[in-house]
Amino acid sequence: MTKPSILLKVMSVLLIVFSSIVLLFGGLSAIGSGLSFILGMDGLAGAVAIILLILAIRAIVSGVLFLLCGVFGVKAKHLQACFIMAFVVLAIEIIILVILIVAGSIFTEGIFDPLGLTSIIGIVLLILYNIGVKQTKTRAATVSQPPHTIWSPK
Repeated sequence: MTKPSILLKVMSVLLIVFSSIVLLFGGLSAIGSGLSFILGMDGLAGAVAIILLILAIRAIVSGVLFLLCGVFGVKAKHLQACFIMAFVVLAIEIIILVILIVAGSIFTEGIFDPLGLTSIIGIVLLILYNIGVKQTKTRAATVSQPPHTIWSPK
């Protein structure tokens, strides 16, 4: 079994904690937007409820992928799957951040929008996580190679 690098282990634990926060807020957002949709909000309020529901679903999917990355990273299992999952979530987070920047809603009243802040934190965590995965893969490759001998008996 491959032993994870310290960076991978730390980032995996942080991803697990971050995923629980993202899942909590995603679930609360889904409940809130679902309730407003069920209560029959129409017009602009109904459109906002649908957009919030889509963002909540995105948060739940990202949270589950954050959790999977964290669990696989702590165990240092399926490192290629860890790298691919982290890359997919990183792409999602970058797309969300670009949309927020283009829409001009990255700042709300001088502070970061919570969605933008979670995207930025997620991007930083995932970049460091991928560096830890690469370190672990490199360590596993060097450990599995036999040592070179200069002289061998005949």
